[in-house]
Amino acid sequence: MLPAVEAVIFDLDGVLADTEGLKGEAHAAAVRELGGFAPASLYEECMGRSHDAVERVFMQAGGVRAAQDTYAAAFSRIYAGMLERGVSAVPGAPDLLNSLAKHGCRLALVTSSREWMTRTVLEKTGLRGCFEVTVTAADIVNPKPAPDCYRLALERLRLTPDRAAAVEDTEAGIQAAAAAGLRVLAVRHRLNARHSFAAAFAVLDISGTGYTTTELRRSGLI
Repeated sequence: MLPAVEAVIFDLDGVLADTEGLKGEAHAAAVRELGGFAPASLYEECMGRSHDAVERVFMQAGGVRAAQDTYAAAFSRIYAGMLERGVSAVPGAPDLLNSLAKHGCRLALVTSSREWMTRTVLEKTGLRGCFEVTVTAADIVNPKPAPDCYRLALERLRLTPDRAAAVEDTEAGIQAAAAAGLRVLAVRHRLNARHSFAAAFAVLDISGTGYTTTELRRSGLI
């Protein structure tokens, strides 16, 4: 494990839960419902940013003229329906969390998702109860790439940045964690090829395989 690390702070979507693609599809469907068009792949460019910011990206690209509250309601209904039909943890993620906990590592969660999304995803993936600290969009004013969410997690853990590491899958998330003084492990998957991982100390490719013991040891996370 990384030297002197007492806690690992995880992002949720794309890192622990296979939800990034679902969000893109839900945004594309919301745009269509309101009379516009935007491809689901647009989400690959803006994921990691605040939910409000992503909504605005899709509304502008899709030519949606409705109020943002109307768009938000459509997206929430569509995405909630997708989650109810089923969502999976990233392969190997539950075992990774269990392994870290068995080694005495404290676990925290920092996500740009809203509280209801976070709660539902954790319940559906069986990851509820894994985290000592959880920070969602409801807890902060300045979203990623601002470091506020990670600073709040460290405050709640009562740790200095040198005693923890972060695991992220987006450029905005990596920038946020790095700006908070954390060492960041970047997770590469099929949807984030356009994101810069320059601020990460290591990159872990989970595309196709999920988390494997060999790759995790190479990364220094375990």
